[in-house]
Amino acid sequence: MGEKSIILDHDIGTNPDDFFTLLMLLNSSAAILKILVSGNNHARERAIFARKVLDNEERYDIESLQGENTGHIDFYGSKFIENFSPNTSKNYLKQIKSIVDNNQNVIWLVIQGLSNVAKFLKTYPEYKDKFEIIHMGMSIKGADNYIGGGTNMEADQLSAKYIYELNLKRMSVVGSHTTINDSIRVNPQSELYKKIKTSKTSNHKILFQHLNDYHQRNSIWPALHDPLAASVALGKKFVNFSVKHVDFNLSGKYKMGKNTAVSLSDTKINNPETFMNLMVELT
Repeated sequence: MGEKSIILDHDIGTNPDDFFTLLMLLNSSAAILKILVSGNNHARERAIFARKVLDNEERYDIESLQGENTGHIDFYGSKFIENFSPNTSKNYLKQIKSIVDNNQNVIWLVIQGLSNVAKFLKTYPEYKDKFEIIHMGMSIKGADNYIGGGTNMEADQLSAKYIYELNLKRMSVVGSHTTINDSIRVNPQSELYKKIKTSKTSNHKILFQHLNDYHQRNSIWPALHDPLAASVALGKKFVNFSVKHVDFNLSGKYKMGKNTAVSLSDTKINNPETFMNLMVELT
């Protein structure tokens, strides 16, 4: 099938799992990271934060673009991008079209809402089967009745409804019912935390502060939701999928139902210890 080309669609700057995902993809030999596009709200600031991470890695070959400004979660990365103001293009539609046109095995890895993908497929509907989508998305927990959450669904409910109801042949969803799991949390006892704490690299210093800020705000250590979704893009088998059916209402809330088929992650994580060892290797 050839090498995998990844589009990373992120909301870095809130939960540090986006930061972990970016480093993971930059350090992996299993795929080529082609472009970053930000989203949720504070899209410009998130694109700048991602550009900072790329520059610290001297990855000037990868663009960090500003996507649709939707959602409502706060941005906590301002102190990391003080006095750093690169240009952030909004021309992600044209750039992503070029990537899809010129690569055979494109994976659009979405670890935020689906606003950017929806805008792209509404602009280029003929492209709906030309790339794979992996979404860190809906949850089966609480979905006996209509809910608007899960992970990232609430950022843009109508875009989520639009994309899910396309019944795309090449779309998989890693849900929070899988990833909210103590076995994949980064805490002071974990080897991943210890590695970052003792590292002298610029990105690890930022990530360590970002990680501890998150803990201070939330009184909990973060689970690696987004990196687990990224592991699927890298061809790892830490997650199993089965077809579930859901229904959406007019506002974009969803419940378990019968109309829309979704390839959705099961609740169990396969070999979480191996996954955490991989994160130590790739972070």
